[in-house]
Order: sequence, then C-alpha cells, then structure tokens
Amino acid sequence: MKNTRNNYVDLGVTEILNVLIKKELSEIQNFIYEKTKHLLINHNKNLNIEKKIKLPFKEIPKEEEWSKLMNSVNESKVLENLVKSKGVKEVFKKIFNNEPKFFYISKFRANFPSHKKSSYDWHQDHGTWYMSKTINIKEIEPATMWFSINGANKNNSIIIIKGSHKNGLFNHQNINGQGYFKINKEINVKEKNMIVVNCKQSQCIIFDPLTLHKSIPATNLFPRYSIDIRYYENKEKRNFQINNMFKFKKLLKRIF
Repeated sequence: MKNTRNNYVDLGVTEILNVLIKKELSEIQNFIYEKTKHLLINHNKNLNIEKKIKLPFKEIPKEEEWSKLMNSVNESKVLENLVKSKGVKEVFKKIFNNEPKFFYISKFRANFPSHKKSSYDWHQDHGTWYMSKTINIKEIEPATMWFSINGANKNNSIIIIKGSHKNGLFNHQNINGQGYFKINKEINVKEKNMIVVNCKQSQCIIFDPLTLHKSIPATNLFPRYSIDIRYYENKEKRNFQINNMFKFKKLLKRIF
C-alpha cells in the first residue's frame, strides 16, 4: 500500500491495481451486453459474461446508437452501485491518508473506431475542473481511477505520462462535444515516461488530476469499456503553476 501511494505522489499514476467488485462488475457487464447483443457477431448465447463483453461487433455502430448506450449506462443504477462500492473505495484508500470522499463526476466510456467524442487528445483532468463554474480546484482535487470493464491493451487503451503532474496546469482548448480536453502544446516526452495501460477487466490505475493522458483510438471492431471513477480527500491543497493564457481564458469565460 505504501508503494502505491508513493507512486501516485511521485509519478502521478499508480501501478495496475485489482478492484474486488465481482457482483457490481458482473451487473454492469450484463447491462452493457443486453444493450449491445444485437450488434455483436454471431455467438453462443451461453458464453459467460466475461467472454460476451469482449466479443467484436459486426460493424461500427452508428454514433447516435453509441451515444445512446453511453447515456443509458451513465444513468443506470448498476453504474452507481459500482462507483460507490466498497471495493472501489478500498482501492482509493491505498493512495489517500484520509477517508476517500466520492466526487460526483464519474463517467462510463465506450471507445470505438471513428467515434471522435469517445477519443481524447492529451489533456489533464484539472483543465476541465479549472474552467468549470461549479468546481473550485483550490478546494477539491479529485483523483481519477481508470477502471476497465472488459480489458485494455496497446491497441485500445490510454497513455499516461508519468511525472507530468509536476509541470503545473497547461493551457487547454475547448473541443466541441467534449469540453476542455486538449492542451495547446506539442508533447515531446521520453518514451520511458509513457505508460500504455495494459490490464484485465476489473483492474485499474489511479492518476493525479494534473497528469497528462490521452486515448489510444480503437482500430478494430473490439470495443473498449471503461469508467472514470473519482474520489478526493480533505487535505492541504497544493500550489501549482497555471498557464497565463489559460488564466485569461477563465477570466473571459466569467465575463461573458
């Protein structure tokens, strides 16, 4: 547990962690399967859910249908049960000194080829919190658990830049349909500092809200299902540098 917290503080990201939530995971997997089974390749309906949730699609679903899936999961009780489960909370305890508190923005993600809204360029979660009118980053710093529902590999996952949380908050631009999810800066980083998340279902990583990360867009008909789960703790807040242009953008947003 000590190493996990040290990695989070020093590197801005943990190692791959197991989340013990068998019941909650099975419920959300079944929910997704029931919503998508008519789109999957022909298969044996008696397969266990761990295999069903990894089946490829016949073709790329229409974006409207994909958005409908994401909305139905995000509004479901099964998602709420998972993100607020004891198993999830126990993992957050590995990085916090104080009791983890649930942060209300926890989203299901369904990544698929050609669906631009589900793929994110280099960004920091703090970019969104900083520009929000309802969230004050001086008072709350939610950590993000990237939780895998059906596994991830180098062809369909996310990339993390370890140590990037120490460089302050970059200038972000607003992306239509996503929000402030792209930094206005070229990324030139040593390969050894880049982590491609390769994990099994029910595994996760947790990263700092200032850690740079991005999606690896899917290139095949295998979907990637994940959840961004966020908790925070009461602690002394950090002082970190914020890009001056980004400060100016926030001022303009408040005025207009």
